[in-house]
Amino acid sequence: MSDPAVASASSPLLEAIRGRRVERWFSDERLAEADVMAIAEAAARAPSGSGFRPNIFVAVTERDQIRNLFAMSPGMFSHPAAMLAICIDWTVLPYLRPDDPSTTHPTWFDIGAAFENALLVADEAGIGACPVTSFHRAGAGAILGLPETTVPYVLVTLGHSAQPQEYRMPKRLRRGRIHRDRYQEASDG
Repeated sequence: MSDPAVASASSPLLEAIRGRRVERWFSDERLAEADVMAIAEAAARAPSGSGFRPNIFVAVTERDQIRNLFAMSPGMFSHPAAMLAICIDWTVLPYLRPDDPSTTHPTWFDIGAAFENALLVADEAGIGACPVTSFHRAGAGAILGLPETTVPYVLVTLGHSAQPQEYRMPKRLRRGRIHRDRYQEASDG
């Protein structure tokens, strides 16, 4: 059960967030180019730490490119109609060392904000989406033609659902995740 004060708050955006689901199984139906590019634009318009905007986005719709990326991505369960690669151009952030958690944590905020924007715009368009991080980065970078200084970190898979709506699991807000003023341990009573 969620907090009644939280459950009663409502807005079109909050309702979209509450209803959005990750989609992992896609049909063969193609996506409109305008929809794919709108999703890419939404990702590119995400906030960026210190305004550096290190993200590079590659929208992938060619079937061969999708097959090649799928082949090196154990985190993908079916072939999507399109993908959005979210990458970091490390030349924009020369003071950080790629993949060093002690220095690169700001980039994860940029990546997360970008893929959340992409997921929300995809959902609004009736397109399923799933962020995937389990893929071979160097191989994906080569397939995408990225320079060595630009590394892909997330592939957002996009497509129409292959599963009937009734199979989509409801997303519940687990009790005890939102606190007021300070953290409080949950009681048994």
